[in-house]
Amino acid sequence: MEANGTVGQEYGSYTSASALGANQSALLPQLTENAAYRTNISLTNAGAATAAVTVYLFDGSGIPLGSYDVALAPGEFAQANQPFLTYGQQTAMDAGFALVTVTSGSGVIASASVVDNVTHDPTTVAMVR
Repeated sequence: MEANGTVGQEYGSYTSASALGANQSALLPQLTENAAYRTNISLTNAGAATAAVTVYLFDGSGIPLGSYDVALAPGEFAQANQPFLTYGQQTAMDAGFALVTVTSGSGVIASASVVDNVTHDPTTVAMVR
């Protein structure tokens, strides 16, 4: 962390065993949507078939804020910019999380970026099973 914001983003590697398949879920913890930070959620389909995913959004107390569905072709990447604002109408949420659930397909990898609104630098949040 810098005096005037944060810097740095790192992506870990994934194996096929770490990707999500049908009826599997993972959490994206420690997400924020406020004046200082914004969150983006990314989904990648590393599988060989189309995947359907539902992303459920919660505040830090576990209160549901909204959800959205994503269909991903094989090899496709999709990013939702500020889903807590778009689907949950949050502008002052200091803590929240997302539950990513694959409803069909396999090979889905989820991650989030918490972006510093001063430096516009992201910090990666990996999915947790």
